[in-house]
Amino acid sequence: MANEIYITEPGTRIIARKGSIIIMGRNGNKQVLPPNTEEVIIATSRASITTKAIRILA
Repeated sequence: MANEIYITEPGTRIIARKGSIIIMGRNGNKQVLPPNTEEVIIATSRASITTKAIRILA
């Protein structure tokens, strides 16, 4: 079974810091992605992801 993260909140930002992926909600909540995450599913039209985060997740 794959470890998946679903992004459904509009305004969510996915960034990379010090080799980790951080998901920042519009309300300021931060969540560090577990290293064993295999899939990130963006299910909203207003999310942003940095190119550095894409490189780490690839």
